[in-house]
Amino acid sequence: MFHDAEFFYVRRTLKHIQRVHRYALLLVRKLEWRADLGWERDLIESVASHDAAKFSEEEWGPTQRYWTELSQEERDELGEYEAYEPAWEHHLKHCLHHPGHWRIHKRNESMTTAAVLEMVADWAAMAEEKTGGDGRQWAQELKAWAEKALDAEGLGEHRDLILDAVGVIQDFWLSEM
Repeated sequence: MFHDAEFFYVRRTLKHIQRVHRYALLLVRKLEWRADLGWERDLIESVASHDAAKFSEEEWGPTQRYWTELSQEERDELGEYEAYEPAWEHHLKHCLHHPGHWRIHKRNESMTTAAVLEMVADWAAMAEEKTGGDGRQWAQELKAWAEKALDAEGLGEHRDLILDAVGVIQDFWLSEM
């Protein structure tokens, strides 16, 4: 049986995964003009196991403690990933939607289209989770993450794809208002 912190972590993670699924399916539907690239099936396959590594023995305890036992202030002091670095390294190794996977484990290979779109769906889910609020706030947060990642993560070669995907999700959020 889960104690309260574990239950919170499981619930939060499963809701996050549901959001990623929703945004990935939106991208499949709205980016049809890019269908000739053959990424749709790869995206659906990858998203089906999105963040499954978080339930592995290597990640469960450290990640759950990080998100449930530390305050936001404590997490900020530690740095975003320092508190659970071994778990984060495991996550990077097994989750292709993180640029670090490609930089470290694929020896700087270019991210696939499916991985880039799953990354954007992940950002969208996190923007919704972190800001609460409404579609306008989510859209601002998502755009800020995309701009930061384009600069910091060396994703310039995927700039058009990322901005198209961000635009699709922002339009969806703003049309819901």
